[in-house]
Amino acid sequence: MCRLKYIKIGLMMLVLSLASCSKDYLDTEYTTGVGEKDLKEIIKDDPSKLKALVDGLYAFMVSYQDGGSHDSFNFTAVLHATDMMCQDISQPVSHYFSWDYLHQYRSAPYIRTAYNWNTFYTLIANANRIIDLVDRDTEDSFFLNCLGETYTIRGMSYLYLIQLYQEVITKETINWNKPGVPIYLADGDSISKEQQEVLKGRNTVEMVLKQAEQDLLLGLKLIDGFDRSTSKRYVNSDVVHGLLARYYLLIQDWDKAAEHSQLARQGYGLMSEKELKSGFLDLSNNEWIWGFDHSNETQTTLVSWFSHISNNSPGYAGILSVREIDYALYQVIPDDDVRKGLFNSPDGMSAEDSVRFESYFETAPNITQELASLKFGWANDWTQDYPYMRAAEMYLIEAEAYAHKGEYAMAAEAIRPLMENRQPGWDMNEVDVEYVYLQRRIELWGEGFSYFDLKRLYRGINRNYTNSNHSISGQISVPAGAKNWVFQIPTREIQDNVHISESEQND
Repeated sequence: MCRLKYIKIGLMMLVLSLASCSKDYLDTEYTTGVGEKDLKEIIKDDPSKLKALVDGLYAFMVSYQDGGSHDSFNFTAVLHATDMMCQDISQPVSHYFSWDYLHQYRSAPYIRTAYNWNTFYTLIANANRIIDLVDRDTEDSFFLNCLGETYTIRGMSYLYLIQLYQEVITKETINWNKPGVPIYLADGDSISKEQQEVLKGRNTVEMVLKQAEQDLLLGLKLIDGFDRSTSKRYVNSDVVHGLLARYYLLIQDWDKAAEHSQLARQGYGLMSEKELKSGFLDLSNNEWIWGFDHSNETQTTLVSWFSHISNNSPGYAGILSVREIDYALYQVIPDDDVRKGLFNSPDGMSAEDSVRFESYFETAPNITQELASLKFGWANDWTQDYPYMRAAEMYLIEAEAYAHKGEYAMAAEAIRPLMENRQPGWDMNEVDVEYVYLQRRIELWGEGFSYFDLKRLYRGINRNYTNSNHSISGQISVPAGAKNWVFQIPTREIQDNVHISESEQND
C-alpha cells in the first residue's frame, strides 16, 4: 500500500475554483468557495477534476502575474531574467529586462525578486493543496500519477528557489549550512506543529536541497507507468530523471548525474540541421523531452517568453530590444558548427538568411541586426511552444559529470553523439569541464541555463572587452561569489513572515 505523507502549507493559501477547472485546465486561481471535505468527495466521484487541478500547475507556469508588467510571465520569465544577468546575451537597447541585464534588480524592494518568489511559492502552494485532496491510502494509479506530477513540480520549485536565494556553491564547496528559504509542505505530515513553524523560516541549504530531492524521488516512484501520449507538457519519468540529473549535477554527485541523464534521454533523438534552424517552437520535436504546447487559449502575445527572446517575432525582441549573442562567444564557435548559423555574423545577415527571413523584415526588423539570434522563431498566432528540457542537455550533463571525475575519455564519448550531430567531422578523444561548459553555452543559449551554470561552477562574467557588443552601461564585470548573484528575499515576505527577520536578509 502506498501511504503518502503530507505537510502544511503555511504561507500563500490558494484554492482552485472547481467549477472553472472542471471545464478548462487554464483556470489556476484557487478559491475557498468549495469546502475541503466536499472537494475531496467530488474528486472521488469524478477523478477528472483532480487532473484539471494538476493541469493548472502547468498552465500557471506560462501565465502572467496579476497586476504585473510584460516581464512577469512566471517560469520562463525567471529563466529569461536570470539569462539576462549573464554574459551570453547582449541587450544593446534598453527595455524590459534591462535592470536585470545591469545587475540592478535583485534587491528586496524591487519587483523582480517578488516575481521570482511568487512564481515558485505559488506552484508550491497549489501543489500542496492538490496533495491534500488525495486519499493518502490510495492505490489507484490515476491518483498516484497525478501526485507524481505534483510532487515533481514542487521539488523542481525548491530546486530553483535555493539557487536563486543563496550561493549554494563557493568554489568547489557546497554551502550546506548557509540560510536557505522557507519550506511549505502539505497538511497531515508526521512532523509536529512546532516543526512546521520552524520550516517557515530560513532553512539551511541542505534542508531545502534534501526536500527537493525527496520530492523528485517520490515523484519518480509515483509517476511510474504514466502515459503522457496526449502531450509532452506533462511530467513523466523522463522529465523526473532529467530534473534529478540537474539536481545531482548541482550537488556534485557525478555518478547519479550521469545515470539520470542517460535515463532521461532514452527514446529521444537529436535535431537535424534543418530542425535546428526551424525556430525552436514545436514541442513535437523528437529532441524535446519536456515543454509547453501553446494554443490560442494559452498564448499571451507580448507578455511571453518568445516576445522577449525571439528576434523573429513582432514582439519586444523583434521590434524594440534585440537579443544578440555575446561577440566573444560567437567568435569561439567553429565555422563548421551548424549552431553558428543560428546567429547573424558581426557583418550582419548572410545572403542565404536574407532570403530565408525576408518575410520577417517588416514586422521584426531587429532580425537583421549584427549578431542577432535567429534561433527562436515565431508563429503567426503566437502559439510557439516553450522548450523546458531537451535531450541535448542530458548529453551535456553526462559529459560534464565524467569530466569532473577526471574521466576525460568517457566525457568525450558521452558528448560525441551531440557533437557529431552539431559539428560534422568532430572527433576528440578527451574533453574537460571547460570544453563541456563551452558547449553548454552554445547549445543552450537563451534557454535559461546561464545563471544557474555560472553559480554552480562559481564563475563570473566580463562584458568589458575589446569589440564587446554589450551596451556601454552593460559592459560590466561581476566576479564569482558577488552578492549580485543572490536575490534578496522580497520585502513583503520579510514583513509578513514572522519567522524571518530583517537581520536574516541576504546582503
